[in-house]
Order: sequence, then structure tokens, then C-alpha cells
Amino acid sequence: MAILIELLNSQGRVIERHKFNQQQISLGRGYHNDIILLDPHSCAEHAILTLDEQQQWQLTDMDSVNGVRNQRGQRVSQQLISKSGQEFTLGRQRLRLLFSDHPIAATQPLHGAERLLPLLSSPLLLICAVLLVALTLGYEFWLDGLGEDSQWQRQLLLIPFLLLMFALWPLLLALWARFTGREPQLRPQLALTFSVLVLWTCWEALAALLHFNLNNNMLSQGLSYLLPTALLLLFFWFSFSLLSIKRRWLQVGLTLLFSSFYWVYPWMQPSPLHYAPQYQHQLLPAPWLLRQPTSTDSLLDSSDRLFRNTAARAEQTRNKKPQQGQLGPLASNE
Repeated sequence: MAILIELLNSQGRVIERHKFNQQQISLGRGYHNDIILLDPHSCAEHAILTLDEQQQWQLTDMDSVNGVRNQRGQRVSQQLISKSGQEFTLGRQRLRLLFSDHPIAATQPLHGAERLLPLLSSPLLLICAVLLVALTLGYEFWLDGLGEDSQWQRQLLLIPFLLLMFALWPLLLALWARFTGREPQLRPQLALTFSVLVLWTCWEALAALLHFNLNNNMLSQGLSYLLPTALLLLFFWFSFSLLSIKRRWLQVGLTLLFSSFYWVYPWMQPSPLHYAPQYQHQLLPAPWLLRQPTSTDSLLDSSDRLFRNTAARAEQTRNKKPQQGQLGPLASNE
């Protein structure tokens, strides 16, 4: 009867899987073993697996220094493998023993984020996104320096540090993936982050155009909160999807938690004690106005007509009041 031996890491994830049809399997750090252990706490000949006449597997400790421990942490010298999936620890190396008829998990379909891996792994996409973000930062520094004596060229030196700051999120996810035994996916995470920054910049330009044309009404204000929130939800969802998180409730919770900072952050900011003039980003040049503006002459004509109509209505109201006053005493005498 065939048996499978899975070597596990400290998080319980499979790092190696071996299948044997022979009746004796040796385990240890020695190069003559069937399974060579890399754990320095295991011996050269640590343990041996044997198939007896009753077709039952048995794990035997070969008088090793640190011994063989079962799932309960108890040291055993000889253990019968009665069921598939039993785990043991040889030194510090964890392993799981499976029979060939052990049921396997259902096939998992590829996630939407995993289908984007070929695109997000492209170096060209990452380079273009980083350059666009750097150009956007340089343009903002140039706008801030207009009309001031300070040299805005010096602020361009901050762009590499800002790009590194934007890269902190992918780096943290890569470290998390490394410690949890997952693939870091650093390049796709970087490409996703800087692509979202480019989309955020495009949205800010579109929002300024909407505010300018819609006069900052309720529709533009609602879009200012809904669209960035949707963009953040998609960003964090795909970021955690690239980590191959199996628990959906954990992925949904982390996505909602990090996306909620967009709504909570303004409430955390202290209110300014002194009011100062601020730049109105809703103001744009006249060519950016989508509807045809009213000319000065037509505005003056409309104002004159409004005043003439208002004066005429006021005159009619004054003429009617005396007639109503004269009718009152006559009605009372009758």
C-alpha cells in the first residue's frame, strides 16, 4: 500500500510531498535516507517507516536525540499509523502521513485577481505607472510654486522618497506573505498600487471638472465620496486576493477595515483655529465649461427686463389697494 509523506513548515503548509510504494522508508539528515531532512535538530538516522505483514504502517524512532513527537506533543518510540493524516515532529521538522486513498480537496477556481497576474507582472506596466505618478507629483509641486519666491525645483528631490512611501504597502504585503508561507507577488502588488494612484489622479481631474460645471451640487459631492470609496474597495480586495487568502470573511473584513479610513480620516483631523485663504480647485478656465456661458450683454438685458417687470407688478399692486379700501365702508353701511 502506497503512502505519502508531506513535510510542513512552521505554519503547517506543505513544502514537500513524497510518495513511496516500498515497504521501508528512512528519514534523517543523512544523504542515504529516502527523505533527507534539513532540520539541524534531527539526526542522521532519525526514524524509519515500515509496512508490516498486516499491511499497516509503523513509525519507529531510531534512538534520536530529540525524538519523535505526535500531535499531542508526546514523545513516542513506536507509533502505529492507524489513520490517514496523522502528524509527527522529528526534531523540529513537522510531517504528515497520508494513505494513497486519502480524499483530496475540491479544485479551486482561479480568482479574478489571479487572472490579472500576467498583466500586473509586466515590467512595462510598472514602469509606466511609476513615471506617471512621478510626473503628477512634479506637476503639483510646480503649481504650488507659482507666484512664490521659493524654488519649486528643490521639491522635486522629494519625489523618490514619496514613491518609496507609496511602495510601503506592497512591501508590507510581501513581508506578510513571506511569513505566512505565501508567494510575495511583489511586482504585481507594486503595479496594482501605482496603477490605482494613476486612476486616483485621473479621478481628481474629473472631479474638478464636474465641480466646475455642476457648481459643486449634491451629485458631484456624492460622486466625490462614492467613486473613491469604490476604487479603494477594489484596490484592497485585489491586493488581498493576490495573497491567496482562503478565508473570504477575513478578506472582506480587511478590505472594509482599510477602506473605511477614507471616511474616518477627515474626522480625525483637528479643525483649524485661524482661517486663511485657500485655493479653490473648482475654478477652471472658461474653455473647461461644458455649457455655453451667458454673455454680458444678455445678462444686462435679462436684468433690465427683470427690474421692469418687478416695477410694473409693484405699480399694479399699489393701484389695487385704494379700490379695495373704498369698497370696505360701503359694504359696512349696507
